[in-house]
Amino acid sequence: MRRFFRNPPRPSLAAREGGREGRAAGWVLLPLALVTGAAMQPPRYESQARPLVKKYCLDCHSGPKASGGFNLTPDDKAGVHKNADLWRKALVRIKERSMPPPGSPAPSLAERETMAAGLTEALDAAPIKADPGHTVLRRLSRREYNNTVRDLFGVTITPADAFPADGGGGGGFDNNADTLFVPPVLLERYLLAAQEVLDAAPTDRLFTVKPSAKLPARAAAQRLIEFHGSRAFRRPITADEVVRLMRLYDRATAQKEPWEAAVKLMLKAALVSPSFLFRVDLDGGAPPPTTKPKAGITSVSDSPAQTKAVPLSDYALASRLSYFLWSSLPDAELLAHAAKGDLHKTDVLLAQTKRMVKDPKAKALAVEFGGNWLDFRRFEEHNAVDRARFPAFNDTLRQAMFDEPIHFMLDTFQNNGSVLDWLYGKHTFVNGPLAKHYGMDNLSLPPGMRFDEKDWVRVEDADKYGRGGLLPMAIFLT
Repeated sequence: MRRFFRNPPRPSLAAREGGREGRAAGWVLLPLALVTGAAMQPPRYESQARPLVKKYCLDCHSGPKASGGFNLTPDDKAGVHKNADLWRKALVRIKERSMPPPGSPAPSLAERETMAAGLTEALDAAPIKADPGHTVLRRLSRREYNNTVRDLFGVTITPADAFPADGGGGGGFDNNADTLFVPPVLLERYLLAAQEVLDAAPTDRLFTVKPSAKLPARAAAQRLIEFHGSRAFRRPITADEVVRLMRLYDRATAQKEPWEAAVKLMLKAALVSPSFLFRVDLDGGAPPPTTKPKAGITSVSDSPAQTKAVPLSDYALASRLSYFLWSSLPDAELLAHAAKGDLHKTDVLLAQTKRMVKDPKAKALAVEFGGNWLDFRRFEEHNAVDRARFPAFNDTLRQAMFDEPIHFMLDTFQNNGSVLDWLYGKHTFVNGPLAKHYGMDNLSLPPGMRFDEKDWVRVEDADKYGRGGLLPMAIFLT
């Protein structure tokens, strides 16, 4: 890394102290290609690296009589992609300085680095037959459940807090599909949670359609379940599913239940359906047959009839994207593209990703992905500090410590920042309690700001306080 990024600024002394920052240094080097563009792009192969390849390599390694049978032609990007295995060997020799051989004109160190970086870029872009690996049914995690019912019905309650804890699976992420088991007690909790959600849902969000002189009660109920069912299942609800759910409505009305109660019974059944509780990409949970799978992004089914990689449908892609960026269900715009069948197109997918990252719900990416990755997700429950010895450490300060990396990472995501700022950045974000803890007494604040725990500001010169970037944040040193 240091070879390709010359003379990077050294972190402050505070950033090198403490017990956990060494681990964080390794963590923050992981590229976030999905959500943030690197500010320091590698040299382009065609414009910068290829001329050097021609200059130093092709005299010996071209044509049928290429030295050692090592023919590097054609040497355009398409040729690199076609003979990727051969070019990877060439890349190794360029990096090891074993090519060109002694006695031949040799590139300078800077030229060698340009060749290596440009060739790496070209090889990384080579189309491959990717194996998406083993795929299992992915149960909604507790936080995904809470976020999903929030966006589905506008509730502010968090019923999944009463669910059994999600397992980390040794990888640190609590949405690891292989460890999201379904113990018997969870089935009971699902029934209770579904009722809690429906009881707490605002009437206008729940009953978007009501019977009228022109719309019979049963027709209104069917419209409701078609609308809510499609949103809850993250795909168009099938005719068979509507029929099964309407039977519950008919049974309730036959027993003289009020219309609202009969509708809630249907919705409760939808909220305990596997199509809601699990993110199903294939087989029975796939979109209706009228929606054709698109090429590009793939998944693997465990069914006997399907054991090879197959393309994801646009609905499955919408679900994967929204649960990665928002930890919640796709919104209307994303589902509209899935229905249109163009979400798999690169320009549409990129535009939707950029839009979703700018949405306030993208905070979930910093909280869930960042928090699990950097192992601070449960810091809000941290009670190991001796408050008798450190009376300044109270719940307000603890919450501010938790929120600081979230503000920092979200700023990186939403403003296309560089991941290198996570290591070497000189800025941070503070609210009133955290600024006091850091000794930032003379900050210039916007007019009228009270600067309490709700007001956050970006501090550009935080390094003079021993802060800046992720490593010296209080949450990683506590």
